[in-house]
Amino acid sequence: MKRFLLKIKENMLLALLFCGMSFLLVVGGVVYYKYEAEKIKKSRYKEIHSLAKLKSDLLSGELRERQSDILVISESPIYQDAVQRWLENRKDENLKKKLTERLAVVKKRYNYSEIMLVDSLGNVYLTTGDHQEFDQFFKARLRESSYSGSPLHTGIYRCQLDHEIHFDFISQLKNEQEKSDNVFLVFRTNPEVQLFPVLMKWPGVSRSGETIIISRKGDSLVYLSELRFKQGAALNLRVSLDSDSAPSLSKDINSEGMSIGIDYRGKEVLSDISRVPGTDWFLVSKIDTEEIFDDLNFKMVVFAIVGLLGNIVLFMGFAMIYSLNSKTHYRRLYEQEKYQKQKLTDSEEKFSKAFYSSPDAILITDMASGLIVDFNQGLLDLTGYTSEEISGGSSISLKIWKSTEYRDMVVARVLEAGELSNLQIEYLYKDGTTRYGLFSAKQMEFAGQKCLLSVVKDITDRVEMEIELRDAKEKAEELNRAKASFFANMSHELRTPLHGVLGFSEILIEDITDTETLEVVHSIHRSALRLLNTLNLILDLARLEANKEEVVAVNMHLYKAVKDDFETFEAFAKSKGLYLELFTDDPEICAMVDPRFLGSIVNNLINNAIKFTRFGGIRVETGSIEEDGVRWSYLRVTDTGIGISEKAITLIFDEFRQASEGFGRSFEGTGLGLSIVKRYVTLLGGKIMVDSKLGKGTTFTVLLPYCEKKIVEKEISDQTDEYSEGILPAASDKKRKLLLVEDDDASAWFITKVLEKYYEIESVRTGEEGLELISSKCYDAFLLDINLGKGITGVDVAQKISENQDFINIPVVAITAFGSSEQEELLLKSGFSHYISKPFSKKELLTFVNELFEETV
Repeated sequence: MKRFLLKIKENMLLALLFCGMSFLLVVGGVVYYKYEAEKIKKSRYKEIHSLAKLKSDLLSGELRERQSDILVISESPIYQDAVQRWLENRKDENLKKKLTERLAVVKKRYNYSEIMLVDSLGNVYLTTGDHQEFDQFFKARLRESSYSGSPLHTGIYRCQLDHEIHFDFISQLKNEQEKSDNVFLVFRTNPEVQLFPVLMKWPGVSRSGETIIISRKGDSLVYLSELRFKQGAALNLRVSLDSDSAPSLSKDINSEGMSIGIDYRGKEVLSDISRVPGTDWFLVSKIDTEEIFDDLNFKMVVFAIVGLLGNIVLFMGFAMIYSLNSKTHYRRLYEQEKYQKQKLTDSEEKFSKAFYSSPDAILITDMASGLIVDFNQGLLDLTGYTSEEISGGSSISLKIWKSTEYRDMVVARVLEAGELSNLQIEYLYKDGTTRYGLFSAKQMEFAGQKCLLSVVKDITDRVEMEIELRDAKEKAEELNRAKASFFANMSHELRTPLHGVLGFSEILIEDITDTETLEVVHSIHRSALRLLNTLNLILDLARLEANKEEVVAVNMHLYKAVKDDFETFEAFAKSKGLYLELFTDDPEICAMVDPRFLGSIVNNLINNAIKFTRFGGIRVETGSIEEDGVRWSYLRVTDTGIGISEKAITLIFDEFRQASEGFGRSFEGTGLGLSIVKRYVTLLGGKIMVDSKLGKGTTFTVLLPYCEKKIVEKEISDQTDEYSEGILPAASDKKRKLLLVEDDDASAWFITKVLEKYYEIESVRTGEEGLELISSKCYDAFLLDINLGKGITGVDVAQKISENQDFINIPVVAITAFGSSEQEELLLKSGFSHYISKPFSKKELLTFVNELFEETV
């Protein structure tokens, strides 16, 4: 009985032991499974994320390189000139053939499927292929490019006409001379050939791995690329974001990063979702969760079977359990060893495939000796060496590194950080030429040795292009500096003799009484003023082209500002027998403008209207209008002059162009006024329009930014045009002493002649003579020319004066023919207290000197 009870007790203990171990086995299995599943999921996601980042970098890099190539080509003076010459003479088949051949070279070199030249309406001017018509989607993108003025791409789309998939880049061809309508270069690529194959590739062996591109269009997701498990899905497969049956991707598309959900096949997948920079695309790299947990599921099945067998043996008897437990233990060890060997074999197989099939150079080197342990075909392609030359050698002996020190520096960085990613390096090709690559490296153990795994991606073409672009930029900047220097010298060399001509003619006008001679002198004076006006226009144009004009916009009453300039033309109009009228529908209308730009716009438009009108007159209007829902302030100048032909309207805003040209032109002028007007209007954010009929007159309308706010302008007291002698100091024995340092005889004579009646003025030709007089005499003001020929300059003299404390409150005036605002600012920082630019009139000089001493009182 006791034995029976003991047996029951033992059986109960065995049963409890069996149940307890079963429970622990189940709980442990569940915990272990969750832990391993999370670990595997994170590990595989890192792989997927790295792959997605690589492909995203490839896509964004491809876009940047394409846009950079297109920008270089569209801004190339060679292509601009070739296109412009053909547009001006489209019947010239030779020009068309040469232009087409140039574009064909670009197409082949940069791997485009087709390059086209089109107008702003999408009409094809010429093409390297056979495409002749675009659908509405492309034309909409073309208009966007026209408005933005910068290159853009269409994205991946299916043409509604030929039903083919395209990916186009659009760039407006710069038209600085504006001789024709805007034209655009269209660079077409075939995503099915150049983009989709890159996405379809998946490293290693995977039965479900896939990378796709998706874009959000309204309330739907559109699959832009081909799918691995669904043919013809590109741009055809759409999934509604609101549909309950939609894949989970549609719910997670706005949250980048890791996602687990259902894909278009209804399979649960682990995904990485990220945006592709510069596009509205989402890059999705995914793999079935069933695939990533295959190994874990197998392992858990084996674990469950072994545990179940162990529990069954325990239940059959303690003695037998002990015996069978040993066998189970060895069998478990055997299964684990077998599993680890299989896992190692699979891992080595995957690594081997990735290692030897990679297009990048991969090599494994011994950390201690630097000897090459293994390498792939990419290294041979990268360096030009053969397999026999590399085997058994080292990167140093093969002279792949440019120096031993350089290699040691890179290795030291890897040892310090443990790994290195995308370091740009220089390496040597077999023939000794320097090339460039992105170097990544990581420490690892290989066959029991500490090794360095290195990956190098060749980027020589990209780096050389960057160098070429940098050199081109430096050359362009140097050209701008040379141009600025040229115009500065032109200003000086023209203003200096003009100063003499204007000054002498002004003196002669006051002294000559003979009518015929006086008319000749007046003619000389007018001619000099005309030349000065031409010079100022050219310098204005130079500053505009050099982008040195800064807009200082203020809120102004448009009518009052226009009226001030309008009144200066009344005498000119009256001399030609023309009426000149000024009207406004609201004197309080305001505009946000730069006063300098507005003055130039008004002066040029009214001056042109009077010049090109023989009979009738000119009407100037200001007010406000609404256009396309935008409120504008406007300036309108209407004349009854000769008018402009329809053909000539296209060139009147070009530099140095007029409606009447050639030896028989009827009107004088440089052809710069309207060009400068248009540029100033553009800088102010406005528009200019022209309406004209030949023989009927012309109307120019300028639209300027409208301001709601009313302003109160200061009253400006009327001043007479004639110079008042009353503001000058009376002639006396106690005159202020002036020192003039001027090397130009004409300028020195004129300045002395004007000032000697009211001041005691002493004149010398060189800076050295001026410094000698300063050391021995006292003066009330110094008038210094800047460019004194040989010897020291006027700037040197001014700096010497500023060093003497006795002259700290004495005015030092710069008299120069360099007329730019930048020059004025530079001189005032170089020791000068005042500045006056040649040429100046007698009145301007006397007023300037008198006000000079009023400031110092």
